[in-house]
Amino acid sequence: MNSPRLLVVICTHNPHPTRIQRALDALRDQSVPVATWDLLVIDNASSPPLAGSLRLDWHPAHLILREEKLGTAHARHAALRHAHSTRSELLLFVDDDNVLKLDYLARGLELAGSRPRLGCWGGQLQPLYETQAPGWAHRYFNYLAIWEFSRETCVDHFDGYDSLPPTAGCFIRGAVVSRYLELVSADPRRLQLGACGDVQLRGEDTDLVLTAFDLGLQVGRFPELCLTHLIPAGRLTPDYIAGLMNGTLLGTAMLEYIRYGRIPAAPTKNWLQRLIESVRIARLPRDMRLIANAERRARRDSRRLVRDWQNG
Repeated sequence: MNSPRLLVVICTHNPHPTRIQRALDALRDQSVPVATWDLLVIDNASSPPLAGSLRLDWHPAHLILREEKLGTAHARHAALRHAHSTRSELLLFVDDDNVLKLDYLARGLELAGSRPRLGCWGGQLQPLYETQAPGWAHRYFNYLAIWEFSRETCVDHFDGYDSLPPTAGCFIRGAVVSRYLELVSADPRRLQLGACGDVQLRGEDTDLVLTAFDLGLQVGRFPELCLTHLIPAGRLTPDYIAGLMNGTLLGTAMLEYIRYGRIPAAPTKNWLQRLIESVRIARLPRDMRLIANAERRARRDSRRLVRDWQNG
């Protein structure tokens, strides 16, 4: 079975020069000839603009598009619109700190050809730290898009977020792209579910992957697809992870309201339960206490945000 034409997309805002160059070098060196796939870079309001500063002359079909609306949702939306307008059959998102294993495209295309029911699929994200990760951070690796596993997962319905591939290194069928664009057109609030500057709200990538289920397609994660996720020291601080957790939980609550009409549960009115939780958090080490308080705020604020959406 012939593989569909592939569009590889990097969305980036003020990228670190060394990290994005490593990501581009890994794409240049893929085992699949560059003439058989297209490359799109979305410059998300970088200052200065990226045009002319990235070395892309090695790729015969590269394009840099500028998206002035800041935020991952807007950047990815621009990429999806381009993919739809060019009738791309398959799209692959690569973050600007992702170094793909040299057979990543080949293996992903093999899956596209051999498993036509796959709508979205990704692989392992193996970390490479700028500095050693502190011990307390290990329990939060999923929030940092660090995923290592040995067995494939392939599902045709939503059975939990752990079965969904993150956008980094995720292949997406053109049919899923088209359906997601229809959903955004019908409800533009979906574009609020994305990181923007220092605001770490998350959820638009999950919404995109879930769209595969809307079409009766499968979602998979495959261990043979491997990429290295470059982790700078700044992402291993309690403040960063606390903000990331807060934004992820808020975004998840907002996404579940949009998709399923779910309203976050009200905080308990039982004073004893609140006291027990406060004491539990107070006894944690400082780093974990900061993150636990961020989780607690997210549970409180998510209900308020959803209520605002209902009233708006």
